[in-house]
Amino acid sequence: MVAECWALKSHGKIALNGFNVIVFNINKTFSSLKIFSNLQAILLLHFKKPLEETQQKYRITIMKKQKIPSTAATRFLKVNKTEFKPLFYEYKEHGGTKEASKQLNIDEHRIVKTLVLEDSNKKGLIVLMNGDMEVSFKKLARLIGVKSVSLCKPDKANRYSGYVVGGTSPFGFKTKLPIYAQKDIFEYEKIIINGGQRGFLIEISTEKLKELLNPTIADIGLKEQN
Repeated sequence: MVAECWALKSHGKIALNGFNVIVFNINKTFSSLKIFSNLQAILLLHFKKPLEETQQKYRITIMKKQKIPSTAATRFLKVNKTEFKPLFYEYKEHGGTKEASKQLNIDEHRIVKTLVLEDSNKKGLIVLMNGDMEVSFKKLARLIGVKSVSLCKPDKANRYSGYVVGGTSPFGFKTKLPIYAQKDIFEYEKIIINGGQRGFLIEISTEKLKELLNPTIADIGLKEQN
């Protein structure tokens, strides 16, 4: 059987007949290749064996094309006419931003995690922190003028946010809370942040992030301890 079709490649992934195809060995898979601008290419595929055998031989993974989930975050962004780019990865328990960085080939420092905390007065707050950094509880407590701050337990975080831990987005939060953001985030024109569901991230401009969330920007982070 010969499977012959056109596909568009961008950053290691191609769209093929309504599917996303991740290619691990490009040189052995494609018989012709035309390079276009912006790291994109039109590829003509010539598979001369059954598709299942070709997938195994050339290590091609085919996944169904993902639809943008309807989450509190995406609904909030649509209401506020905010453009964003959806990104998907395979969620792994306790994988965090490190796993997302690895799968999407994105610098972990540019991926922002959304953390739910409480201060010593039992008041909730949100912290936006670069993926490869930790919150300095001392710096944060000093900034907001309380004795201490600590991360919420998952059930408490869920009550504040309306999200499952691992899929927490700062957009569309169930409870309005003050937001504090690590200053390093705004070194980028665009950052990656959770879209309100495990395995679903969005790329959004930092200017729009500031406009929508009005966070207090400060140096409240520490380099992650390995």
